Amino acid sequence: FDPNGGPGGTWTSISSIPVERSKAVGVALGSIGFVGTGINSGGYLEDCYSYNPGLDTWSPVSNFPGGQRVGVIGF
Repeated sequence: FDPNGGPGGTWTSISSIPVERSKAVGVALGSIGFVGTGINSGGYLEDCYSYNPGLDTWSPVSNFPGGQRVGVIGF
Protein backbone atom coordinates (compact mmCIF):
# COMPACT_ATOMS: atom_id res chain seq x y z
CA PHE A 1 0.00 0.00 0.00
CA ASP A 2 1.30 3.43 -0.94
CA PRO A 3 -0.37 6.14 1.17
CA ASN A 4 1.09 8.79 -1.19
CA GLY A 5 -0.40 7.18 -4.30
CA GLY A 6 -3.26 9.61 -4.75
CA PRO A 7 -6.46 10.27 -2.85
CA GLY A 8 -6.92 7.42 -0.38
CA GLY A 9 -3.64 5.74 -1.41
CA THR A 10 -3.11 2.91 -3.88
CA TRP A 11 -2.71 -0.86 -3.60
CA THR A 12 -0.24 -2.81 -5.75
CA SER A 13 -0.44 -6.55 -6.44
CA ILE A 14 2.50 -8.70 -5.34
CA SER A 15 3.47 -12.28 -6.16
CA SER A 16 1.30 -14.94 -4.54
CA ILE A 17 2.48 -16.89 -1.53
CA PRO A 18 3.52 -20.41 -2.68
CA VAL A 19 0.96 -22.22 -0.50
CA GLU A 20 -2.53 -20.74 -0.47
CA ARG A 21 -4.02 -20.31 3.00
CA SER A 22 -6.59 -18.53 5.12
CA LYS A 23 -6.68 -17.72 8.85
CA ALA A 24 -2.88 -17.29 8.80
CA VAL A 25 -0.76 -14.98 10.95
CA GLY A 26 1.39 -12.22 9.48
CA VAL A 27 4.07 -10.02 11.00
CA ALA A 28 6.75 -7.66 9.70
CA LEU A 29 10.33 -7.26 10.84
CA GLY A 30 11.94 -4.25 9.20
CA SER A 31 11.10 -4.44 5.50
CA ILE A 32 10.50 -8.23 5.46
CA GLY A 33 7.03 -9.74 5.93
CA PHE A 34 6.37 -13.17 7.40
CA VAL A 35 3.25 -15.30 6.96
CA GLY A 36 2.66 -18.68 8.49
CA THR A 37 0.26 -21.31 9.80
CA GLY A 38 -3.41 -21.22 8.80
CA ILE A 39 -5.57 -23.65 6.87
CA ASN A 40 -6.26 -24.56 3.24
CA SER A 41 -8.10 -27.34 1.38
CA GLY A 42 -5.35 -29.77 2.45
CA GLY A 43 -5.86 -29.07 6.17
CA TYR A 44 -4.08 -27.18 8.92
CA LEU A 45 -0.65 -25.68 8.22
CA GLU A 46 2.52 -25.04 10.24
CA ASP A 47 4.76 -23.82 7.39
CA CYS A 48 6.01 -20.22 7.19
CA TYR A 49 7.30 -17.91 4.46
CA SER A 50 9.16 -14.61 4.32
CA TYR A 51 8.38 -11.96 1.71
CA ASN A 52 11.01 -9.61 0.29
CA PRO A 53 9.24 -6.59 -1.24
CA GLY A 54 12.38 -5.39 -3.04
CA LEU A 55 12.55 -8.64 -5.02
CA ASP A 56 8.81 -9.49 -4.88
CA THR A 57 9.72 -13.01 -3.75
CA TRP A 58 8.54 -15.48 -1.12
CA SER A 59 11.00 -17.86 0.57
CA PRO A 60 10.25 -20.75 2.93
CA VAL A 61 11.54 -20.37 6.49
CA SER A 62 11.44 -22.82 9.40
CA ASN A 63 8.04 -24.26 10.28
CA PHE A 64 6.29 -22.81 13.30
CA PRO A 65 7.60 -24.90 16.23
CA GLY A 66 4.25 -24.86 18.06
CA GLY A 67 2.50 -26.99 15.42
CA GLN A 68 -0.51 -26.33 13.26
CA ARG A 69 -2.60 -23.24 14.10
CA VAL A 70 -5.41 -21.07 12.74
CA GLY A 71 -6.70 -17.64 13.70
CA VAL A 72 -3.49 -16.55 15.44
CA ILE A 73 -2.86 -12.86 16.17
CA GLY A 74 0.52 -11.21 15.62
CA PHE A 75 1.76 -7.70 16.37
